Amino acid sequence: MLKTFSDIEKKWPDIFSKKNVIIGLLLFGLLLFRKSLVSLYNEKVISTLWSKAEPAVAADIVFFLGSIWLIIYFVAACLRQRQVSVTVTACCLLLMVSYIYYRFFSADYNFTPLYIIRSVKYADIFLLFVTGYLVLKASSLFKPKKIITSPAEKFYEDIPIDDPSVDLYGRKGYAATIAKKMENNMEASAASIAIGINGPWGSGKTSFINLIRKNLDGENNIFVDFNPWQSRSPERIVEDFFKVLRAALAPYHPAVNNIIANYSDQLLKIEQNLFTKLIKEVSDIFFGSNDVATNKENISRAIASIQKPVIIVIDDLDRLDKKEVWEVLRLIRNNADFKQVIYIVAYDKNYIIEAIREINSFNHTAYLEKIFQIEFLLPIFEYKKLRQEIKKRLKERLPCFAVVLDGVVDTNYYYINFTDRIIKTQRDAIRFINGLLIEVEPVASEIDFEDFYLLQLLKTKYPVVYDALFRYRDIFLKISERELPVSKTYVLRHFSSKYLDLGNDYDPGQNQVLKEMLGIDIGVMRQKEIDLPSQFILKIFLSENSALGLSGDEQDVIIFLVSYILREKYTEGQNPLAMRFVNNFDKYFVFSKPGPEANPA
Repeated sequence: MLKTFSDIEKKWPDIFSKKNVIIGLLLFGLLLFRKSLVSLYNEKVISTLWSKAEPAVAADIVFFLGSIWLIIYFVAACLRQRQVSVTVTACCLLLMVSYIYYRFFSADYNFTPLYIIRSVKYADIFLLFVTGYLVLKASSLFKPKKIITSPAEKFYEDIPIDDPSVDLYGRKGYAATIAKKMENNMEASAASIAIGINGPWGSGKTSFINLIRKNLDGENNIFVDFNPWQSRSPERIVEDFFKVLRAALAPYHPAVNNIIANYSDQLLKIEQNLFTKLIKEVSDIFFGSNDVATNKENISRAIASIQKPVIIVIDDLDRLDKKEVWEVLRLIRNNADFKQVIYIVAYDKNYIIEAIREINSFNHTAYLEKIFQIEFLLPIFEYKKLRQEIKKRLKERLPCFAVVLDGVVDTNYYYINFTDRIIKTQRDAIRFINGLLIEVEPVASEIDFEDFYLLQLLKTKYPVVYDALFRYRDIFLKISERELPVSKTYVLRHFSSKYLDLGNDYDPGQNQVLKEMLGIDIGVMRQKEIDLPSQFILKIFLSENSALGLSGDEQDVIIFLVSYILREKYTEGQNPLAMRFVNNFDKYFVFSKPGPEANPA
């Protein structure tokens, strides 16, 4: 029986909501006391108000104008595709049936007719009103759905997987091993266990937890999902946690709801006014009061009596701020470490340790070890598999570039694979693919795909550098001195301690731009080191601009990537669509250029 109700609640999660329960009770009351309510309505409304209504020409005019306004309103609402809730629809349907019954089939009431058209009643405007809402609901149900004719019309979604058969990165075996070890520790007398799943953002922690759950027996375990990032404040996390726990355990134990509520109240130390505080003190004198430790032990006994381990999943702990992280860790370590409870918590360890350090700097690196008895480092993505996924998805959407895609994604330059160095997680891959698909569409026939692909990699990981390259091209780039038959081409501009390689197109105001906008002061650079070796101005921008926070390795990857895009390709016949050609440069930044209506300010 409990399983049946649980399945119903999962399929229709709102069926037992507070609003639906109240509506159900009201309908039950209306049916139960309908005679008394009708009598009261007749006495207070009909005899004192509606029975005195008299037809008149002015009233008819108001009726017609009101009817026309309602028709216009609902037609406009249909055109705007306004949504109507199920509750409003049910109420309108009930009122319509009731009105039709009393209007056409019952002799209980005589409705006042119009002065001009006697067959129409003034109250019929009410029928028009509820009919309008029902038509509006029907129009939303039967409106034709948008047919997606091409896969390119929708984005790829970063959705966690829950099916081992679609595990592209070979983690299901690792998840099965963890699930097996968990089952071996699920004895009724076991103390609370906390398992940490450590991995950076976008590394697939949620998918990995789902794979673990698939390997656990759903019939013999109680799963509780707690999302602390939905709480409005750190103070509400404890309250929200115990609300979720009460709701999950209530179907299995008749008294656990009250036990957890009492324990939660004691932990929260809710401020009470003098009256309620006095009542509580009197109640404690006569009936006694359990202390926190006793209530906590009672909860452990209640959970043990259910004879089902409780598995509490807390995902995205690294989404919280520092105080919220601390509150959740306190729950796991002290306040909710009940027997036969297993926590599975996903986080980025570096962020959590930093959060602990800000709250309690003493031995903060070891603090996490006291909370999580077991920690699993999420298996890293194999770069080769990430590249395969990128190739597969781009070939689906961009068949025109299918021939060159393999070589483009696998591009290496001085033993650097640009895709591997920038795309680290599946989330990175999805974001990159979606961005590239949007931007390539308007210029697909006008660009060299390899150049465009590499530039999009730069934009995905280093958008500030991408924007600076477009806005300050005259500072970072110069026109090559080589004479080419096709067009003028760009190369990276150099700077050294002896000269500033700005060429004939040098504008004295550019030094001010270098200083104020890019964080580069040429004067200071010359003073810092007399024998400063010649280097790209872009490299100076990357290294001297501390706001970018780039490591030396990241700076080198960026320089190599831009250099590769601007290289002279010694192939038979220069590709006239390459980004290095001055006339093509803007095409590669199609969404960075201001439109005709852009505000110059």
